[in-house]
Amino acid sequence: MDESTKEATEGWRWFSRDFVLGQKRPEHRHADAQLLYAMRGVMLVKSGTVRRIITPNQALWIPAGTPHAIHFLSETAMRTLYFITKAPERMRVLRTLSITPLIRELTGTLFLKNLSTKTNGLMPALILQLVQEAPVTPADLALPAETGLRRTAEMILSKGLWNTPLEQFAAALNMTPVTFSRHFQTDTGMTFRDWRHRARLTLSMELLAQGLTVKQTALRLGFSDPCVFTAAFRRLFGATPTALMRNHTKPAAT
Repeated sequence: MDESTKEATEGWRWFSRDFVLGQKRPEHRHADAQLLYAMRGVMLVKSGTVRRIITPNQALWIPAGTPHAIHFLSETAMRTLYFITKAPERMRVLRTLSITPLIRELTGTLFLKNLSTKTNGLMPALILQLVQEAPVTPADLALPAETGLRRTAEMILSKGLWNTPLEQFAAALNMTPVTFSRHFQTDTGMTFRDWRHRARLTLSMELLAQGLTVKQTALRLGFSDPCVFTAAFRRLFGATPTALMRNHTKPAAT
């Protein structure tokens, strides 16, 4: 396991560490804003009621003081930048970002640690500017705040209840289906159907990272056909499962 940290006078510092499948970092917070990124591997980040799956084509911007916990869903080469300088107003909320090829190359080069002092000071500022311009991804998975709904959502995630009728969940909470649906959408910002669909695809990343094939993952998650799973996965993550895992789990120079 590789671990190293560095303080810098140009308003930033970095943290580099490799993790194995199943490792966790319990809830914690940092005094500085953080760009959480993995050159290789898949991470599940929990912050409040929201879960975020972070793959190597994504990064998570974590504002200063934001509590978060990390679960590593595969062998992961985590590379984090901390920005000591005050972040712009629009960067003071948790954001899942698409990593552009330029951000990926700059970040990888920065961690080679063989740059001149001047370049070493300029690159993080450039990365911060590019991060501000990077598109936000729509892959957040919020959990309901209401206790009963939250327990229902967690039960769906832990037990894989992808095909259980909504009416059954509503009855267990002594709600009508209409009331259950209305409260669920108010709490999460999406319909119960859309939430469960996104949750299923989000958890598929963990199975793929563990080495399951597309067919095995599709069957495990209750999809009728691997092609149906692949099409749904591409609509949410912008790439097929095979392409995403092939292109973003290759070892990177560090």
